[in-house]
Amino acid sequence: MNLNINNMPFDEIPALWNFFYPVTGNLETTKDHAPALVKDYLNEDTNTEGLTSLYLHIPFCDTICTFCPFIKTTKYAENLVPYVDALVKEIKKLSSTPRLKGRKIDSIYIGGGTPSVLKPDQIKRLGEAITSNFDLADDYEWTFECAALTTTEDRVKAMTEVGVNRGSFGVQTFNQKFKKMFNLQWSDEQVQHTRDLMMHYFNACNMDLLYHLPGQTSAEILEDLHKSIALNTSSIDVYPLEYLAAEKNFLSKINKNRYPTPPLPLEKINQNKLIYDTLNQSGYFQNYVYTFTKKDAKYKRFKFSETIYGNYEDEFFALGIGGHSTFKGLSYDNVGDVKTYIEMVNKDILPIGRAMKYHAYERGLIFFPKKMRIGKKQLAKYNLDTYYYQKLNELESKNMIYQTADEFILTDEGKVWFANIMVELMPPEQRKALEYAVGSMQEAKDWKEESKTTVIST
Repeated sequence: MNLNINNMPFDEIPALWNFFYPVTGNLETTKDHAPALVKDYLNEDTNTEGLTSLYLHIPFCDTICTFCPFIKTTKYAENLVPYVDALVKEIKKLSSTPRLKGRKIDSIYIGGGTPSVLKPDQIKRLGEAITSNFDLADDYEWTFECAALTTTEDRVKAMTEVGVNRGSFGVQTFNQKFKKMFNLQWSDEQVQHTRDLMMHYFNACNMDLLYHLPGQTSAEILEDLHKSIALNTSSIDVYPLEYLAAEKNFLSKINKNRYPTPPLPLEKINQNKLIYDTLNQSGYFQNYVYTFTKKDAKYKRFKFSETIYGNYEDEFFALGIGGHSTFKGLSYDNVGDVKTYIEMVNKDILPIGRAMKYHAYERGLIFFPKKMRIGKKQLAKYNLDTYYYQKLNELESKNMIYQTADEFILTDEGKVWFANIMVELMPPEQRKALEYAVGSMQEAKDWKEESKTTVIST
């Protein structure tokens, strides 16, 4: 049953929900002294009981998808080799710090951009740098992100040889109208070939799908879902399109009525429900709010998500341009320009753009809506302010969550409102930081869409 304006638990939906925590926003950050600050933290010999993950960013693409919020460029021919060289140097530098030396790495994610533009020898060089400098856990997970346009057997073999055991590729939509809108240039044959290679060589193969597209109907969503299910990958990540994070040129075309407007908030919530119900009824289980895994899949975890949506003691370290790292007491971003990144690494300077001190003890609770459950014993470790428990009580009264003796768990109704619940749980200072970030992005991109759930189409 669809929701209507008479039974709304929230008056509006957030404009932004894919963010790292803590949010920087208007909070005090360090730029000029960021490398020195991060170096001090990395020189602490700190054991952690949590998970540790690595992210490596490959910013190069053959084509640019108009929805993509990540740092990327198509002008990479002369930068590819020096960038890989710099990544190898950063790997060696980071792995030798007291904070990471000897620590078990639970998961690795190589993302982009399009990492599959790397040639087989470059994939091997990067992979061997990781395995020779970091100590991987016995049950490690290593994901390599690919595009169907550039996925070849020699590349996938190279990934396997260095230890990659999970592949992921983006389809986004099978609809020709939306493929043209987003500049998606793969063919059905290339998608099938990518899926077949990954299922043959890896323990798991994931595909990405987008929805909440401009003017998208329920029938078009179902068509995309049915084609995704037929592809028979291990898992499907289904992401709502975050318009505020999209390319400005794409948003400008909506403003100029060249593309349809986004779905209204109530339509978005009902589309969430349609997605979740369809996949849950099609042999998948929802292990994260975005991630649906086949019940008979050989490998069912997504350990990297366990870290990035993890607790205070779970730490992840990003290498490459624009990478975001979070560990206990500090978050930092690498510089976002390829040339600057390479120059800093070659001068033996940590390529840090800015850093912020913040002990995010509440981090696991803020991301609880994406994980859909959180242990009470885990929460009790941090002696969180009563503010958070009051918020949990309010959410329970709205039927967004329920509790057992051991856990807080999202209800089925709460799952479709996950973004609202995240914001509800944030402390006031962090809410203000998020509001500042949203306002800055709206101004920079000349974009603001309807957020009120009481507005309906006429």
